[in-house]
Amino acid sequence: MEFWYSSIMKLADKKENDKKPFQFVKRHWYPTSELLEIIPISYATFNRFISELVKEGRDPSEMGRVVIQGVREALWDLGKFINFLETEKINSPINYDYEKTEQDQIKQALVVNLNNQERKSL
Repeated sequence: MEFWYSSIMKLADKKENDKKPFQFVKRHWYPTSELLEIIPISYATFNRFISELVKEGRDPSEMGRVVIQGVREALWDLGKFINFLETEKINSPINYDYEKTEQDQIKQALVVNLNNQERKSL
């Protein structure tokens, strides 16, 4: 009986002394409002990205948009959206000065997101 009790106490002490908490992903899909808080780009820029994609005849699901019937706001796959920003916006050729500015803003937004994740993990 004493062995069992001492084993549990050692396990409890070990759990209390662990400095690194488990890292769980909050969820896979985010509403638009939360997505724009995680990746701080303006709502107008975000809508322009969507309209450019639709104008090209492509589907916003390529950006990570998920529409679920009965849910008021569109949901977004964060990983797919970040991948879209990297492939379509950051790594695209620059023709005009405003495109360079936009690329810099997106890079900065992704860095801010990365820094916030690192702070949360500490």
